[in-house]
Amino acid sequence: MVDNSFYQFILNWWGSLDGITRTYWIIAIPSTLLFLLQMLLLFFGFDADDMGDGEFDVDVDVDSGLNLFSVRNLVIFLTVFSWSGISFSESGMLTGVIMAISFAIALAVMLFVAWMFKKISSMGEAGNFKISKAVGCFGTVYLPIPAKGKGKVQAKVDGRLVELNAVSDLDEDLATGTMVEITEVINKQFVKVKIQ
Repeated sequence: MVDNSFYQFILNWWGSLDGITRTYWIIAIPSTLLFLLQMLLLFFGFDADDMGDGEFDVDVDVDSGLNLFSVRNLVIFLTVFSWSGISFSESGMLTGVIMAISFAIALAVMLFVAWMFKKISSMGEAGNFKISKAVGCFGTVYLPIPAKGKGKVQAKVDGRLVELNAVSDLDEDLATGTMVEITEVINKQFVKVKIQ
């Protein structure tokens, strides 16, 4: 049997809230549930912004690539806005001040999350690496390269660390950790290196 005192407590609590605090709670409950659902889906490999035809992504700043108006960011904004409003509602500040502070906090969090997801997505591999860009780059021997033989080097090319098959024309072995310069590309599969 369900105890009616719990329902009475909820009704009394709801009745004691002023109008703006009720509005914050009306926004907070569904937006928090959606936020938790998004996090759960993201945890299992789904991106909530890639699901459904009701998407309304808009790139606000073409240069920065920040995707501000997405379902994820809208839910984050509403969640942070409502919970910060609830947090400040008992502070005694004016309603307009509370709304302005809540808006500023929510906007800052939304911008941070958009920036963070932009950085995370830029870490993904595009798969369009051009080995020709490695010429002139410096790196280190990863797998030893015997005299006039084959091995591997690691070099930073276009801002990312890559592992490349390497050959050397030198009459000496190149041990792991030896600093080398990539001088040319051979057959689009190997790079020729020399000691730096």
